[in-house]
Amino acid sequence: HENLRTEGSGSPITWAPLSTGYQKQKSKKKSLVQKILTSSGALDQSIFQRTTEFEAAAGTNKIYAAAHQFGTEITHFGRSELFQRNRKPSGKFAKGTTPGHGSTFKQFIVKIPARPFLYLTKHYEDLIINDVKYYYSHI
Repeated sequence: HENLRTEGSGSPITWAPLSTGYQKQKSKKKSLVQKILTSSGALDQSIFQRTTEFEAAAGTNKIYAAAHQFGTEITHFGRSELFQRNRKPSGKFAKGTTPGHGSTFKQFIVKIPARPFLYLTKHYEDLIINDVKYYYSHI
């Protein structure tokens, strides 16, 4: 959780800043938090940690988390759409359809840079190593 709140400070990879376009989009929506990867807080809230006698695990169940952790490219393929209104101007349904308005969208690629948020900081890594050493010295 700390890694998200500090925008990856201490991360093995320095987080890339938000793209200019996305920064503008985010600033228009007053309800959104301006920090990276914290738009709704859902990713932060989904992070879990679990320990048993034999293992320790941490992760998230969000499908999009891997894209942010490792980085990816998402291709939005070109397409055409036809919009048709099936109502009269008064809001009542009309018989048949009115002529539609067509739109064409070009293919574009969204590049999401790697922003590793699930990692062990040196501090926590040292704590784990010390715990393991302590355990083995007392068996």
